Amino acid sequence: MSSDAIVRGQLHSQRLRVGSFFLLAIALRLLAMPVAMHVDDRFTGDLIQIAKVAQSQNVSESWYPPLFYYTANLYQKVSLSGCRSVIDKAVDGTSPASTLIADPAIFCTLFSLKFWYLFFDLGAAFLLWWIFRRDHRQGRLVLAFWLFNPIILYDAYLHGQFDVIPIFFTVLALYLARQERPTWAAFFVGIAACYKNYAFLFLVPAFFILTQSWRKRIVLLLVGMVPYLLFLLPRLTEYSHNVSGYGDWFFKVGYDIGFGGQVYAFVAFYAVLLWYLYHRKAHTFEDLWRACFAILLVYYQLSYFDLHYWAWIIPFAAIYFAERPREATPFYLVILACLLVLTAPAPLARFLAPISPRFFLRLPSLMEALNPYLPMLFLTNVVRSLLAGTCFFLAYRLLRDMPASRRGTVQAAPGQVTVD
Repeated sequence: MSSDAIVRGQLHSQRLRVGSFFLLAIALRLLAMPVAMHVDDRFTGDLIQIAKVAQSQNVSESWYPPLFYYTANLYQKVSLSGCRSVIDKAVDGTSPASTLIADPAIFCTLFSLKFWYLFFDLGAAFLLWWIFRRDHRQGRLVLAFWLFNPIILYDAYLHGQFDVIPIFFTVLALYLARQERPTWAAFFVGIAACYKNYAFLFLVPAFFILTQSWRKRIVLLLVGMVPYLLFLLPRLTEYSHNVSGYGDWFFKVGYDIGFGGQVYAFVAFYAVLLWYLYHRKAHTFEDLWRACFAILLVYYQLSYFDLHYWAWIIPFAAIYFAERPREATPFYLVILACLLVLTAPAPLARFLAPISPRFFLRLPSLMEALNPYLPMLFLTNVVRSLLAGTCFFLAYRLLRDMPASRRGTVQAAPGQVTVD
């Protein structure tokens, strides 16, 4: 058999594996879409509340940047023609909130509200695979890690949050950075922030890594900030009342020292990281994803805990796993075990409430079931400490092992990301 035939056979086999991964992943997502939703104490949940605000455009009830609500409103006009009754009842208040989940139209509504997530989700998977396309083994690893990741499945298709949208634009920015197109990379980081603000954490490290000229760094910063400001400024006064609430969860990034005092440990870490990146001589794609990965690992330990926030870190975790699976696996197993324990206070059975509200809403959380036998509050504090220690050590390893030269590591051939 000729070498060309062998290569063609390998390519065909690779395409079959990739195709089977995508088909199985799509099937899992389609099954979860109509039957699961986050149900809070008001029996409405995040997904219905988001859809309600998007349809009514009532900014006083919004927590997310305006672009998401514009996009969601446009999507609802196109997709919910036959499944609008639940949202309409939530908007006009014609039915008690507790009855919305029992509405027979809830399944159609949930499926329609989540369906558009699929395109961003699979798009992010494709971009990650395309980064590693020259190495079939790494391509399969990164694809499997993303497509069957329980946090992604939980976030988008059980909880119903829209984090896969900013994640897609973050991954697109990573891909463009790998292609030595820093201006477009900065622009799509800005677009990601137009959906959720966390993406701004990556913007300043990116311009330290992707360029060496201060003029070009300022250009990148402006390119990343302009989309956000263009969408926010027209409605800034309407959003101002929500800014104070961010300090309680997203920007807490520290710990209390009593009498109202706080130490903002994350701010100190972030400043030291920027100083470190500024003084380094290496400017590679690996620098970029390692710095972003470390930022989130530290941030999570100093902010409000919610499992769906962990979806933000999955692209960077996938790249690390594809590059060094043996090194990453022990860290990931410990982190996953800790996250499972830390979700114990939440009654996870509620996510299946659309199937049978009477049954699933009555099931206790794991903490409620085990509390008579185990000191669950003490246990969760110990586990949170273990998680923090693991993440801090992993962040240290990621920064310590950054490449010491301009040699790229995603592809075998050297490639310089810096654009002078």
